[in-house]
Amino acid sequence: DIGGEYYAFPLSRIHAIIKENAHAIFTLENKQQIKYQDNDVSLFNASQVLECAQTEHNDNSLMDIIILNERSEYYAIVVDSTATPIPSASSATES
Repeated sequence: DIGGEYYAFPLSRIHAIIKENAHAIFTLENKQQIKYQDNDVSLFNASQVLECAQTEHNDNSLMDIIILNERSEYYAIVVDSTATPIPSASSATES
């Protein structure tokens, strides 16, 4: 969720969902970045982009970050929380 509202990202664009603390964020050319798989990835705060209530994170709290992949480029978006994925029917029958 972002600012108390639920949003969806196309599954085909989601590369990973990770947790990082504020210490992982650095600034490069006036843009917030994180390291992901040895790459500098631009970091955006979804609350700022959507102009909604922003959750404050202290340096030790973990942030939910969605890594998106678009045309071989990675982008990272900080969200307030992520939903637990629902298992597919095929994985449920394999148990």
